[in-house]
Amino acid sequence: MLLLFFCASLQILSVAERVLNKVLTIFVNGNATSDLRRMLDNLYLGGVFSFVLGLFSLPLQVISTVLGLIIRNLIVSIWMLMLVALLVSVSESSSSVLSTMVNLYNSGVGGAVDTLLVKPLQLLDFVYRGLVPLYNAFVERLRLDEVYMSHAKPSGCNSKMHYPSNR
Repeated sequence: MLLLFFCASLQILSVAERVLNKVLTIFVNGNATSDLRRMLDNLYLGGVFSFVLGLFSLPLQVISTVLGLIIRNLIVSIWMLMLVALLVSVSESSSSVLSTMVNLYNSGVGGAVDTLLVKPLQLLDFVYRGLVPLYNAFVERLRLDEVYMSHAKPSGCNSKMHYPSNR
């Protein structure tokens, strides 16, 4: 663990030394370089600045994402509490609420569940019941043909001495 810490700190120090060397070179010898060199130095400084800015803004982005998630969950919880409060206040006559919920399910959700889940499964069952016996018959026929072909006599051999079962 100590070796890993040493390697990481050495890597960080070498990168920091290179960046510091480049920045000092730019500011100390700024006027003595060509236009192309000055443009490349400015691009380098811009890249370093954007990297540092992104590194410092990362915790702020994480905090804002977590806060957004907490606020959304809080809003959903408040809506659920309001729905429960509404159902509790309406449920003074529980039989009417229950019959309304059953009618609502049968008119909307029940039809969708029947169309999207039950009917395709019934169709699959219908096809499965019809095709599986045919498939089994086909496989059994192939197996019998293979057994028959493995026990058949070769066409060029008429001698019985090759087949011990014919003695």
